[in-house]
Amino acid sequence: MTGRRTLEAYLLLFLQGLTAAAEHDHSRIAARVLNTHTLGEHVAPHWRLQEVMRWVPPRAGDPVFDGRAAGIHKVAGTAVEAVVGGALHQFVSRGHFALHASLADAGAD
Repeated sequence: MTGRRTLEAYLLLFLQGLTAAAEHDHSRIAARVLNTHTLGEHVAPHWRLQEVMRWVPPRAGDPVFDGRAAGIHKVAGTAVEAVVGGALHQFVSRGHFALHASLADAGAD
């Protein structure tokens, strides 16, 4: 949850800083960009998360079955959120953590 909120907070801050920011619905953009499937499809491969994930499709070995239908992107997207949350928890001071949490809570409303 912390990783997802952090991603949303930083994305919203980034979007608000753009010159044409007032013309767009930031919450809609954030919802589409931070969709778990989207994160798993586009971010996870760049971070090579599939190489370290211990997840296999429920019907692995079925030649007609592709991993996407089983949720590989959903699982990888959740892993992206977990990595961001873990990095925030591990490497950011408690003061910054409180700031990020309050920013994320404000963005969620």
